[in-house]
Amino acid sequence: MIVNEFSCPKTTTTTTTTTTTTKLTDNYEAEEFLKNNSERIESTDKPTNNIKQDDYDLEVIFEKKNEIFICDICCETVNQKSQCLNGHLYCLACLDKLLKKENPSCPTCKIELSEKTIAKSLLYDTILGNEKVKCPYYNRHQDQLYKSVESMSSSLAKTINNSSVYSGFGNLSTFSKNSSNSKISYNDLIETGFAEDDLSDSDGEWLPCEIMTYKYFKETHMHQCQYRMIKCDCFQGMFFFELKEHKNSCVKQQYKCLHCSTEFQKKNQFLHFSLCQNILIFCSEPECHEKVKRSELDYHLENNCQFKEIYCGIPDCKEKLKRRDLINHLSNSHPYEVSSLSKSAIELEAIKKELNTLKKKEESQENNLLNNIIHAVWIDNNMFNKMVEWTALGCHGAFKCERYSNEIQASIEINSLSFYNQFSFIIGLCTNEKMVDSVKDTPRVKFKGIPDNFEYVKLFIIKKESQK
Repeated sequence: MIVNEFSCPKTTTTTTTTTTTTKLTDNYEAEEFLKNNSERIESTDKPTNNIKQDDYDLEVIFEKKNEIFICDICCETVNQKSQCLNGHLYCLACLDKLLKKENPSCPTCKIELSEKTIAKSLLYDTILGNEKVKCPYYNRHQDQLYKSVESMSSSLAKTINNSSVYSGFGNLSTFSKNSSNSKISYNDLIETGFAEDDLSDSDGEWLPCEIMTYKYFKETHMHQCQYRMIKCDCFQGMFFFELKEHKNSCVKQQYKCLHCSTEFQKKNQFLHFSLCQNILIFCSEPECHEKVKRSELDYHLENNCQFKEIYCGIPDCKEKLKRRDLINHLSNSHPYEVSSLSKSAIELEAIKKELNTLKKKEESQENNLLNNIIHAVWIDNNMFNKMVEWTALGCHGAFKCERYSNEIQASIEINSLSFYNQFSFIIGLCTNEKMVDSVKDTPRVKFKGIPDNFEYVKLFIIKKESQK
């Protein structure tokens, strides 16, 4: 791109060739951007929103069939039984029905039944607790897994059977868990190219739950099993082992911004990074590839950006050019003005130094004055228009303030002329923190334009001998 830098009457025309490159803008919705600019807040709480886990059949999870766990009335396998006085066992549901009948009795021994004669069988609980069982959650996971594989098998079979170049398994319309028969097996699917990751947990393998006692299952395992069903805060149901991987994409997962420490949910990722004032963004000038904080972009454009177009600044010159070209423009087009500005800058620097010296001297004198204060009298808002009597070094006097709409008149009166020769005075407007206005060496003064934070007027009496 060819840029004509100068258009003033004094301009010597030069050209600059600029190569522009496309800036890569940040994708605030990308997973990689989220990973690099925030940290995931890991919850220390254990999942409490477990889906109800009791929907399994006891008969199915027993490693061996045992008729002792079958109720003699309903013929169902039950996890709790009660007994009559002779020790005959029935499930609670059947006993409740018997008790509702007229003259209820035990179906086996015909002994009378009542709420007082029925008791929970602790022996049954012990026998059931020691019975070996298989984890129902792992079995459920396996069933869902093979249903998924069977579905993929059907899809694969349709594709292969319709292909004229395939000469492999024959008819693939049926799937079997058993790889030894003539039907397509899980291992066959893996060999044909299905991604094994699609059929396994996050670690790439299935770890079956071991055979355990029913008591251990109820008291411990059912609350820790990796195959139990849970529900995330986003209301999506899943196996527990899937939760960690799910958190990477969960819309309600909490993150903490590395730039401003604000916490936000993943679903608000784009919104937060689009508004975060501390995040680094590219300058809005197309040719500038510098990154600045979003909150500092305006300052960067106003003061630092070398590609921002600005006016020359010399009176009568209307040239508008990029900041990086300003020095060349001034040197070539306005050498006299630049020389004058340089001299003015040197003079201005000298004036600044002189002002600093005077300021320090004034502060030193003020400190000396304040260090030699021998007496002070103050008048607040409640004491205006009254004479305040005071005595210093044996000299009697009075201090009075009168307040008007936009001014205050303050005066001092003393009865000794020699007092003026020995001492000086400072009358000042004060706040609780400092003096906001003052007049020195005068017995009468006016303060106009009273500041809003004014609280009282104070008189300082200072030894003249100590002044330098």
